[in-house]
Amino acid sequence: MFTIGSDRRVVGLQLPVQARSTYFVAEWERTAGPTEMAAVAKAADDAGFAYVGVCDHVALPEAVADSMGYHWVDPIATLGWLAAQTTNVRLLTHVYVLPYRHPRLAAKQFATLDDLSGGRVICGVGAGHVEAEFDLLGVEFAGRGADMDTGVTELAELLANEVVDGFGALPRPVQTPRPPIWLAGSSAPAIRRAARLGDGWLPQGPATIEALALLTAERERLGRDGEPFAVGTITPFLYVGDASWDLPADTVHGSAQQVTEQLAGYDRSLIVGILGGAAGTTHDAFSLVEESKRHGARVALFGRKINAAEHQLEFVRHLRAVADEQLAAAEGVRSYHAALARLGIRPHRPLGDDLAITHTAAAYGG
Repeated sequence: MFTIGSDRRVVGLQLPVQARSTYFVAEWERTAGPTEMAAVAKAADDAGFAYVGVCDHVALPEAVADSMGYHWVDPIATLGWLAAQTTNVRLLTHVYVLPYRHPRLAAKQFATLDDLSGGRVICGVGAGHVEAEFDLLGVEFAGRGADMDTGVTELAELLANEVVDGFGALPRPVQTPRPPIWLAGSSAPAIRRAARLGDGWLPQGPATIEALALLTAERERLGRDGEPFAVGTITPFLYVGDASWDLPADTVHGSAQQVTEQLAGYDRSLIVGILGGAAGTTHDAFSLVEESKRHGARVALFGRKINAAEHQLEFVRHLRAVADEQLAAAEGVRSYHAALARLGIRPHRPLGDDLAITHTAAAYGG
């Protein structure tokens, strides 16, 4: 089973294009497709990101179309497709709505994906939140918490055992005894559930002091504080460079060194993840991090997307935290212009040495 040591921080990337909620979609994503999505995943793989994440909705009501949209590519099918195009990066459902599926179906999907990917699956699961979607699927919305309690327990048992209650299933996962299960949600019940049943926790935003205190106290109460446990967080929007436009409020920005120093101050027990963009912070399918080459201290950068037409990917290599409280290095990234050329993308306007990265997510060992 994939675990994160207490002295390490890993950084992951929520895959753009796969979901197009208007809360976070960048303009370039609206016309992007499988080619761009695969290119981002391959670059994350090459750059040493710990995981790529994809999220989950089956069908959404017209009432939320203006805010959430309808474009949400199936997470298991997407990760299975990406497994064949990547080598090392782990494949995270961030998150899979477990109450929508029978635990045996979920176990079959995750076990098969782990087998086909060579043991790279992380089962990120959550309770869901769109009541109309539950109604459509015939699942009780009010009972989703209880469904998570029983579903996670059953999922863990099914992934760890070939035969359960007289029924067997193959293939088995490559990871032993099973792939990790990271539970999502920032409500008090969700945090307690993660502490009780999970191998990790994925918050819905930055990991607050209050949430971490509750998580820690609950794990100590349950006697689980000595077990490996991944704790997630989501950074604010990031911009590396000097923007020629107004950045959204609370954006972390500056030189690669300055951004890294701010992110290095995060609690080392967390998982850092790059999750989304905001209007005005992204400029295209690829993010250039050439500035990282200019820092002899081996600066680490994380990032995700940036807004409409100018750079998004090619981030950092080997993002890790080390015992001296520095983030691990970002070794050189390939040319931004070459990356754009490979996809046939022409910049809408030149931005010189501006670098943009946004909405990073991270995981830390605990």
